[in-house]
Amino acid sequence: MANSKHPPEAYAALERELAEARAYQAASAEVLRVISSSVADAQPVFEKILDSCEALFDATQLVIALIHDDGQLHIATIRGQGSSLIRQAFPRPVPDSLTALVIAEGRAVHIPDVGAALDTVPASTRAVYDRFGNFSQLLAPLLRDGQGIGSIGLARSPPKPFTEKEIALLTTFADQAVIAIENARLFRETQEALESQTATAEILQVISESPTDVQPVFEAIAERARALCDARIGAVTRFDGELLHLVAYQGVSREVADEVRAAFPLKPGRGSINGRAVLARAPVQIADQLADPEYTLKDAMRSSAARGALAVPLLREGQVIGTITVSRGAVGLFPERLVTLLQTFAAQAVIAIENVRMFNETREALEQQTASAEVLRVISSSVADTAPVFE
Repeated sequence: MANSKHPPEAYAALERELAEARAYQAASAEVLRVISSSVADAQPVFEKILDSCEALFDATQLVIALIHDDGQLHIATIRGQGSSLIRQAFPRPVPDSLTALVIAEGRAVHIPDVGAALDTVPASTRAVYDRFGNFSQLLAPLLRDGQGIGSIGLARSPPKPFTEKEIALLTTFADQAVIAIENARLFRETQEALESQTATAEILQVISESPTDVQPVFEAIAERARALCDARIGAVTRFDGELLHLVAYQGVSREVADEVRAAFPLKPGRGSINGRAVLARAPVQIADQLADPEYTLKDAMRSSAARGALAVPLLREGQVIGTITVSRGAVGLFPERLVTLLQTFAAQAVIAIENVRMFNETREALEQQTASAEVLRVISSSVADTAPVFE
């Protein structure tokens, strides 16, 4: 009776489904294990996800792409057929890809047969089709707080439509990838906050140890700014109301530093990032100093191998008294968190300058008072003779 109700084929199908479910659960659990052991780096999680997709989905091409701070899509990891061709297209603007649709709509996109949908797919997908032939494609978005930050894309060649269970599992993998990204981001932000606090404490210590000399503070700020911003160069300038003077330059050889110093003092203007920060009284960035048509210190920057740069002004009662600048070898802008960090350093530099100014003013006042008191003492002891008083 039991056999008539449940033929062997049904049992075989149930066993396959059970084995598939167990494989999916095991793969998901393995990704979670990697997440727990890689809190500082999402890359091992990405690789494990692609390992699972290769094994479970028989995928012939796999890619995870993320939106970076520059607003473009970058490949986090890729493998399989056509990888070199696809790499050539990245980084790329977000709108110019099938990933854009996935990210914008926040849902998985499944194309069972790309060859039958050539009229509706982007040019980049058609280029892969033209080069490697027909395939099926599945993409799932990486969503953080409802906003798309990337995607996981799979392809199978020859075409073989993805099942609902495969689509659901890829969506789960996408969620796990976001967890890994968030873990790494939180770890990085915590580490950066600790490094920033440590650097701040170090600079304050230098300030306390140098009440009469601001130069050690400038050197410490230039070096810590360079290190924390992962920059090639850290620099500090003083502004006397007319000219900018370079007072600290860290990260290059003495010969290169001397070449840069030869350009100073200089008037604030569009020709230097320091000058722009003085004019704007606000943080200023240049994505590429060598490509900026108004930048006039290109020879010095070539020697320093400096491209992207950020400068923040030192402000005392609304007036600019100097700048802090960091420059790196790569082209691009610094993230907002580093702008905030440099503004903190700028406030500390102003504290150091004020401390030295007040110390010097106090010392001068004390010297004047001491001299005046000494004259009065001589007057009181030389009532009959003015010569000692004149002396």
